[in-house]
Amino acid sequence: MAGPRQRHLEFPDAVAAYSTFYGLIMRDVHVRLLLGDALEQGEEDFAVQAKTAVNRFYRLYGTERSVEVLSPS
Repeated sequence: MAGPRQRHLEFPDAVAAYSTFYGLIMRDVHVRLLLGDALEQGEEDFAVQAKTAVNRFYRLYGTERSVEVLSPS
């Protein structure tokens, strides 16, 4: 796993980390759509949704090294 190997991420359980990341990306949108609900305003912008999920994931599992690398200069 590149994230822990490069010391950008730190997590004890890869399966739990993946599950968390998947949940951050999907949120409840998938279930709501399956139940016939419509997307709310802003939910159609999947690039923003993905970026938000990645940022939240790094807040949960990121290291100081990831903050240095991912922060804009």
